[in-house]
Amino acid sequence: MACEARSDRPVTTTTAQGTATTPSGEVAEDRGRALVRYVNAVPGHPGAVLRTGEESPFQPVSYKSVTPYVELRENVARFELVDPAGKVLASNNEALLDGERYTIVALPDDGDEAGAVTLRVLHDELQPDEGKARLRVINALTGVGEIDVHLDSRKDALFDGVNPGMEAGFKDLDPVGGRLAITREDGGRPVVTLARKQFQAGRAYTVVVTGQAGQAEAITFDDVLGGGAMSAGAGEPSDSN
Repeated sequence: MACEARSDRPVTTTTAQGTATTPSGEVAEDRGRALVRYVNAVPGHPGAVLRTGEESPFQPVSYKSVTPYVELRENVARFELVDPAGKVLASNNEALLDGERYTIVALPDDGDEAGAVTLRVLHDELQPDEGKARLRVINALTGVGEIDVHLDSRKDALFDGVNPGMEAGFKDLDPVGGRLAITREDGGRPVVTLARKQFQAGRAYTVVVTGQAGQAEAITFDDVLGGGAMSAGAGEPSDSN
């Protein structure tokens, strides 16, 4: 799996902010660097900065934004999300491998402490099996509990019982068009439904579901090794309940 992540091809990422291409994993490995990007899935905390050690690789990132990958020198990194007053809102220690890609997600901690934040560091394995698309979903909702993820063109749930603050690991699926619907594990009407999307072979899609019941929304982006025509991700939420 490490060889898959440390690709000899660049990666092109499409987010709501646009499209960016970053160097191959082999280039980063030759420099002794890992590739890291940041997703802000926390409503509030404007001006907070993600830093690691003496580095601040990202400026303040607005809610629902996804940064491009940047190269990071540290192999064992302590990531801290720090507010403008210098208070550490969340931290996470992670061992990183040269040439591999990681997504850091700041998301609400759905525990007892109001306003608490947590950081998740996810290993990005972006190459689906031949002829497949790849999908993962991250549950950053508060007050909803475990979620199921449904695709209207499939009978069974794609993912079930995804805990708050956790991700469903990447899953490969046949290229297909459809609408993703996020429901509570116990069923009922969708918490949020995304616009219809054609999931394309060779692409890895990420959906971060955030907000709360009645105000749920999704952050979506996709990655593809090499170049080619870009898509707009897995779709913006079109209906929330």
